[in-house]
Amino acid sequence: MRGIIGAVGALLVFASSLPAHAASVVLNSGSVGSSFSVDFTGQVGGVSTTQLSALLNVTLNGVSGDGRTYTFGYDLTNDSIANSRIRGFGFDVDGGSLSGAGVTGAFVSAQRPGFFPDLPGGSGGRDVCFAATTNGNGCTGGQGGVTKGQTGSGTFTLTFNGASPAPSSIYLDLFLVRYQSISPSINGGDSGIGIGRLIPPPPPPVPEPATWLMMIIGFFAVGSIMRQRKTGESALPALQ
Repeated sequence: MRGIIGAVGALLVFASSLPAHAASVVLNSGSVGSSFSVDFTGQVGGVSTTQLSALLNVTLNGVSGDGRTYTFGYDLTNDSIANSRIRGFGFDVDGGSLSGAGVTGAFVSAQRPGFFPDLPGGSGGRDVCFAATTNGNGCTGGQGGVTKGQTGSGTFTLTFNGASPAPSSIYLDLFLVRYQSISPSINGGDSGIGIGRLIPPPPPPVPEPATWLMMIIGFFAVGSIMRQRKTGESALPALQ
């Protein structure tokens, strides 16, 4: 019994050593062609509002450069009730050392890091943001963007450091959009943010070969211990 507990414990330790990104989009080379959506709820002056909303649809188009360049297609719709324009969108990237980003289409400027000034407490930093125009200030004030009722489309790329091993998977989370030119003003302000929520939660990516190997070894170890335990029990003399 102790052997079984030990083997199960070893599997749990292995599982706990994997990165926890429960609220993230997890992507790797096996995810090419998959899509995910992010629904945004507006917030102005630190207070949520139903007058601002948006929907971002993203597709992983390809993984190249020995697994270091991820190319995506995007469609961002401003489906707000209030007149407004979405100046930019951004998110955090984990799983590798992000060294570059690019964007085409409705958004033309990739900023690293990306700053969203409307988050309460000044915690508006994101690893990357894609803005409608170049002004050197991330996703802060500026011209252009996707106005109420419009959809902006294009592609964006994420590139990871060539001096480090290519990431086995990447994790995208903490999605934001920035609203400007809100009219009439909401909560006394004419700019704000949209906080993203994944819909629905994305399926897990295809496991990497190393992960499959560790899982198979673990299950084989548990099975072997159980068989040994059963053999030992059958060899015991019957009680009189």
